This record gives sequence, C-alpha cells and structure tokens, in this order.
Amino acid sequence: MPSRSYTKYLAETALYHLGDIFHVFDREAFMAKIDEFYDDGSSDRPLSTLWHVQLLLVIAFGKLFLRRGASSLGPPGATDFLRALTLQNDILDLWADPILRIETLCLMTLYLMSCDMRATAYCMIGQGMRIALSLGMNRDAPPSSFERHEYLRRRRIWWTLYIIDKKLSVIIGTPLSIRDEDIDMPLPDSNDLGFSNAALNLHIKLAELEGKVMSASYRINGTVNKEFIAGIQDLFAYTARLAESFTGDFQISLQNPSKVSRVAATLHIMYYQCTIIATRPIMFVLVKQRLAPFLNWLPGLKSVSEPVVALLKTCVGAATTILRILSILHRQDLVEPFLPLDLQSVFSAGCILILTSIAYPRVEIDKGCIAMADEILGWMCSKGNIPAKSRRQELVELQVVANKINAKPPVTMVGSSTSRSPSDTSSSTPGQQFRWVWDAPDIDNGALTVNMAASSMHLTINDALMFSFPEDIMASTDWQWPDPAEVDNLAPSLRI
Repeated sequence: MPSRSYTKYLAETALYHLGDIFHVFDREAFMAKIDEFYDDGSSDRPLSTLWHVQLLLVIAFGKLFLRRGASSLGPPGATDFLRALTLQNDILDLWADPILRIETLCLMTLYLMSCDMRATAYCMIGQGMRIALSLGMNRDAPPSSFERHEYLRRRRIWWTLYIIDKKLSVIIGTPLSIRDEDIDMPLPDSNDLGFSNAALNLHIKLAELEGKVMSASYRINGTVNKEFIAGIQDLFAYTARLAESFTGDFQISLQNPSKVSRVAATLHIMYYQCTIIATRPIMFVLVKQRLAPFLNWLPGLKSVSEPVVALLKTCVGAATTILRILSILHRQDLVEPFLPLDLQSVFSAGCILILTSIAYPRVEIDKGCIAMADEILGWMCSKGNIPAKSRRQELVELQVVANKINAKPPVTMVGSSTSRSPSDTSSSTPGQQFRWVWDAPDIDNGALTVNMAASSMHLTINDALMFSFPEDIMASTDWQWPDPAEVDNLAPSLRI
C-alpha cells in the first residue's frame, strides 16, 4: 500500500474529479478510516474487508486522474482495480454492509467504463441496482427510519446509481432498468454531507433526459412516423426547459474560454449529447437513402423536406458545439484521456459530422471540428488509451467512405423542395437554403453559443418542428440498420 499522505492525496484527487457529479464516498468518514487503517497497523496486514475494496478503488481512480501507470494491462490504476475486484469476489455476503457494497459497485462500474468494458460495467451496475431496489432506496423513507447522516448518504448513493444505470442503458442500448414513475426519492439538498449538490442535481436531470430520449427514439419495431416526431417534439420541449438550469456557475461561453470550468463543460456536453441521440434515427434514414443506390437496398434518393433538414441541422449544431467545448478543454489540459464521457463524446460528435456529409452534403460542416476530433483522439492514444486508437481509426475510415461517396455524381437532386423563411417568402439561393433555421441570436455556422443555449435552442427547435412531415418519411423504418449479412459487400460496392 502507498504511504498515508499519498493515499490521502489520491483520495482527494478522485474526489476532486468525480465528487461534483457523482457520490464517491463520504469524505469525512473515509478520511477518518484511512487514519485508522494506518494507525492500527492494518496497512501491513492482508486486505480482507469491503472497505479495503473501496480503498483500492479510490487509489485506482486517483492514479487514473493523475495519468500515471497506463500499460497493456489497462489504464492507470489497473493493478489496484484488479486487486479490488479479486478481493470483492472473496466477500460473498451482500448484506453485511449493502450501502457500502453499492458504493463500491458504482466505483467499479465507472472504472470498467474507463476500460471500455461496457457490457461488464452494465452487469456490475445492475447488481447495485438490484440491491438498492431490494432495500427500497428508490422510495422516500419517513424521517424517523434512519439517522440524518445515513439518510443523506443513501439519497446521494441512490441518485448516483440512477445516473450510471441510465448512462449504461443508453450506451449499451438496453431497456431502462427502472421507470421514473417508480421513484419518489427526493433530489439531494443543496448541501448534503458537506457537498454542494447543484451539479449532481443537474446531472440527475440530464440522466432523466437520457432516459426519455431512449424511450421516445429507440423502441422495438420503431418507425419514423408521426408518433416518433411527436415524441421528439416533446423531448425538445423538455430539453429547452432544462437549458434554463444552466445558469450561474454552469453558464459558459465559447467566446470566453478562460472561464469554462470542467464541471460546467461536462454538463453541457451531456446536454448536447442528448440532442444527438434523439435526432440520430433521422440521420440513419438519410444515410441509408444516400447509400441505397450503391448497395442496391432501396430506390434512389428522395427529396428531403425542410423539417427533416432542420432536425439534421440541430444534430449537427449539437455535435459542433460538443467538439468546440472539448477543444477549449483540450487547450487547458482538462480533457480526461481515460474517462468514457470525453472519448464517447468526441467520437460520437465526429461521427455525426462525417455522416452528415454523406447524408446531406448541403449542410455546412466545420471541417476544423472534424480535425479537432482526430487531434483529441490522437492525444488520448498518446496517453495510453487503447480504445481511443480504434475509435480514431473508425473515424478515419468513415471519412474515406464519405470522400468516395461525395466524389461520385449525385443520383438525384437532394432537398429539391424550396426552403422559405417564415418572414421571407422569396426563394433562397442554393448557398442560403435552409439557413433561416439557424438564424437565431448567438448562433454562428450552426454552433450554439452555450450561454444562450436556453433561448437559442428553444427557438431553433420550435422552428424546426413547425411543419408537417411528408408521408414518405413518416412511414420509414430505414433508421433501423439492416442485418450484418446485408452489408457484407459494402466495400466492394463502393469500390473502396
């Protein structure tokens, strides 16, 4: 075990990076346990308790954030994590201290996500969720049921579990584990256990939004129909209301990078990531239609209506904003090379921009943002992030496909319908077509100024959904990708 002072330093490091948006541990109690651990000579004896598991996990996260020790075994802290995993497997009694068990399962899940072991992480957090539900932690308890300190701890742990479970359901693409209607546990107060919970509470609301996106946009045998569009409309209305929460310390401006904090940037990235996830099925429809003539799946390309293009631009604007925020963090050395949020966000946003150039080349794409995605992924690779290497290669290969597709003569005219501004009935020139959708204050080239996100996003979404969708897109199931067998000949068909 490391020295007492270094162990405390690693614990403070883990708390600094995670404590604002997750419950990691009860700081006062945990630091007291560290002193007890070293005072009674336990540090010289074999580790055997569940608290030792938590200690090893906190040490692993401290090393992860200090970026020290990445190897072929895994990210920094992998050795300590494996020790914790082995020790936990030897502690079979789930009910000796179930609250501490859930805390350790949350930490293990977050570390597994850093290793890109998403399926294992999903199973791990599922165990924590089942323990919590067995304890009734989703329900508010009478004040007399627990001591005040224990009640506050349980509440913070429950909502951390909720956040992680929702995120993994979105990443894996599985049904949500629990409905929001089955939860009446109140959000943490403004200052539970000495923590300022403003960021945690906003994180909880964003996790709730992620759940709503999954329920509305992704379902078995789903179709892009009127019900789907109505669901997207409701989602964007909720998103616009949620944007009003980004005030005070959570308000950032891309024009003033020096005042962009890591916590605020993290929450903004999550916010725009929800927009991407919600509109992605429509992106898939357009990409498949564009690829159809090359793969003999479908008839030639159909024209794209104004509201579809508006939704597409909303998706592109969110992706562009994410990459510009990450660019600011990268210049300040605030990008986390191993935590999954930054890797997932930079890859997802870069992928959306490249797919847009395939789906609808008329939409203006900031090529500098695509280059920035490659630069950030390259930097992550240099720090020893092995999954980042494969993500970077996938973006490179996707860009090659996009270049070849766009180098071919168009099969038919895309977006042949004329776009008109609500205040101007004259025809738009080709270079200005559909531009009015983004003509809102503080929007430049499709990227939102983040401190105006509430009003700008609200205006953009309302404008984008004010039309009726044509019947050909309403009955489409094209957003569901075909079976793998159908795309075996993709490369030869494109002559790559």
